[in-house]
Amino acid sequence: MGSSDLKFSENLNTLLTFVREQRPVFWRGIENTIAFDRDGFASAANPLVDWAAEYLGPDFHVQLADGYAFLVMELAKSQAVYQQTGKYPNKSYADVYEATYNNPEFMTKYHWGLYMATFAWPHHIKIFRFFEREFVSKFRDQSGLLLDLGSGSGVWSKLFVNSNPNWRGLGVDISETSVNEANAMV
Repeated sequence: MGSSDLKFSENLNTLLTFVREQRPVFWRGIENTIAFDRDGFASAANPLVDWAAEYLGPDFHVQLADGYAFLVMELAKSQAVYQQTGKYPNKSYADVYEATYNNPEFMTKYHWGLYMATFAWPHHIKIFRFFEREFVSKFRDQSGLLLDLGSGSGVWSKLFVNSNPNWRGLGVDISETSVNEANAMV
């Protein structure tokens, strides 16, 4: 993709510097995402990181980076178990719910990790670009209620409503932790 006039916010620069210097094992992937589509990365990351900084306070970059590291490591562990045994660690939906969605300690880290993955992974930048082009821009002259099922951190609803102020968003998620975090941040 071409070069960019989009600047990284001060908060985004703080986060990127922290990851590069303090969590370097995770830096390479983020660096590759920036190289993949700098404009898309900036468009997605700037508002998300600024919202997180406003909500989480001065150590926002530590919580985002640690959540991201947690997410990546949990995904790697699950994949390793699957490759060794041919099965994932949880045997049922109830097991997944208890181990993940109904576990506030796990979900808080997972929540912020997935929040950061929204802009840290190239395929998420592709989704973000599609979302902007095929969804957000097509409803600018309308109003209504956006129902976001499986809303997680609520970033998609927040991005939509920020660009379409005549709309309201309603997020629904199985994780009480994610719902509480999303509601408090919004």
